[in-house]
Amino acid sequence: MLSIRKQQVDTLVEDLVAKFVRRMAEHVRNTYPEQAAAMTQEKLQAFVSDVIEQAETEGIDTEDEVQVYLDHALVLGQDFNTKYDWAAEALEDLELSGEEKIELLVENRPSELSGS
Repeated sequence: MLSIRKQQVDTLVEDLVAKFVRRMAEHVRNTYPEQAAAMTQEKLQAFVSDVIEQAETEGIDTEDEVQVYLDHALVLGQDFNTKYDWAAEALEDLELSGEEKIELLVENRPSELSGS
């Protein structure tokens, strides 16, 4: 019988998270080149990692949902989830799924995010 130790699982999870952060950083570089140019790769990956953690606390956890959340954080500021009433209202609603929260963000987003 094959046995996988916790340390092996942790290593696999860390690798998957690191790959996801790199994919999201690449998305930012391709979609928002001006904002990305202002950051080193390390700073961009740290920002992306922080936003992913922030999104998780809001119940946003799929790749597509996190990407939309990241777009909002990049363009509007990482504090957009509390700074803008329309965003806070959607994200603080505990009865909404992550998908429903993202749908509300997209419906109410400002024009500078319309292409994301």
